[in-house]
Amino acid sequence: MVEDTNNFDEVRRAFDVGLREGIVALYADSLEQLTKNMREGKDAMGNAWRPVTYETMRQRSVRTTTRDALVDTGDFRANIISNSEARPSEGTAVIGTSREDAVAHEFGAPELGIPRRPIFSPVAAYANQRAAEIIGDELDDRLDDAEV
Repeated sequence: MVEDTNNFDEVRRAFDVGLREGIVALYADSLEQLTKNMREGKDAMGNAWRPVTYETMRQRSVRTTTRDALVDTGDFRANIISNSEARPSEGTAVIGTSREDAVAHEFGAPELGIPRRPIFSPVAAYANQRAAEIIGDELDDRLDDAEV
């Protein structure tokens, strides 16, 4: 008699856990890349934002010496960190903000003198580039642990 053994349950669990953990790892990597680059006046892909004009610098209520856009106080970056989250049990992660001026920065607001300085579309592109590697590594680790 042939003994039929399979490890479908182990594989299913490995995929479930690997995918959830992969999404969390991708979220953490993408958020870190975004916040690191924001401190340097760049988007998540490393593209420098247009510097703040001297006129805008004179009008700022918070005085800084840097012309780097979106780095003067760190408030925007802090808001993104506090409003972003990963939900492993749901297999989801969101990088976002509650700031109303985010739309003006993402798409530009020429009437307000704000050029387009995208934040979220570049971090989505970055995550898209990194997803296969990061999630794939997590899946591989879980499949190895399941001895499949």
